[in-house]
Amino acid sequence: EFRRVLFRSAAGPAAYLGVADGMIVGLGAAPPCAAPRTVTLSGVVLPGFIDMHAHPAEGGRESMMLDLSGATTLEGLAEAVRSEAAAHPDAAWIEGAGWDAAVLDRLAPLHALDAVDRPVFLSSSDGHSAFVNTAAFHAAHLDPRRDPPGGHIDRDANGPTGWIRESAVDAVAAVMPAWDPSRTDVAVARGLALFAAKGVTTILDANADADSLASYRRLEEAGGLTARIFAAVEVDPGQVGRGLALTRRLRRFDSAMVTVAGPKLYMDGVVESETASLLAPYSDGRNEPLAFSDAELDRIVVATERAGLQVHAHAIGDAAVQIGRAHV
Repeated sequence: EFRRVLFRSAAGPAAYLGVADGMIVGLGAAPPCAAPRTVTLSGVVLPGFIDMHAHPAEGGRESMMLDLSGATTLEGLAEAVRSEAAAHPDAAWIEGAGWDAAVLDRLAPLHALDAVDRPVFLSSSDGHSAFVNTAAFHAAHLDPRRDPPGGHIDRDANGPTGWIRESAVDAVAAVMPAWDPSRTDVAVARGLALFAAKGVTTILDANADADSLASYRRLEEAGGLTARIFAAVEVDPGQVGRGLALTRRLRRFDSAMVTVAGPKLYMDGVVESETASLLAPYSDGRNEPLAFSDAELDRIVVATERAGLQVHAHAIGDAAVQIGRAHV
């Protein structure tokens, strides 16, 4: 196949770009040989973009949930949730995503969400916080009076506010109904379509799991995978051996278009929810400790290097960045 393009270089313009089996095989003023198909293109032809930290599967899932990106008040958020519950009376949970922690800072939505007759889970736009109701606390067996290791449950003078952070978010997400493969494939395809529309042809999925990797492979086999996928698999603090073993097992999904690149570490959280680890405390005097010990980081880096893989580390606060760099 030869695609007609105008390519400017030191050698002058070229009118034809030859492509075979996904590779550029020729460039010139005229087709160097016969081709089964010629496509005339308009606009600018650019190499595919590479996004080395993205969440296509998670973004696709969230696009199928209640969109809270425009929520600016407790009243507006609560009304959106009530409308979603009324529209989906058979849904076991009410799921939403996209609210901005900077806009809804210090919100206490628990009592408003308790008006809904089933568990509610509303993820923030950064994925490090969520709003939940009492039914969600019960489903996850979380005691709202105590913070779980590596997480926070916000409380005020009246008790829990309904705002949870970091590992508390994971604890609730872990008990939510699983998505079946067909629904997962729809979500992943929707996420990938957003990247394809912007010309992104290679993506590092910064928190892949067995479900998303299986979906990528199904799409690849069906001819619908629009980007090469490099995947990082989350390794949790205190469970390093288990996480590294899972990363190795998930390499069974490796293919021509899908590659498990190595472990993903959340060294800390994010600034907007005050879970990033900083060298100097926040304005209220508190700070967030690093998620991993020095011994755990050394073990992960050495094991990953020996396996020929790469560590993908989330480090937002300056303390997390400094300590992370010291271990690589």
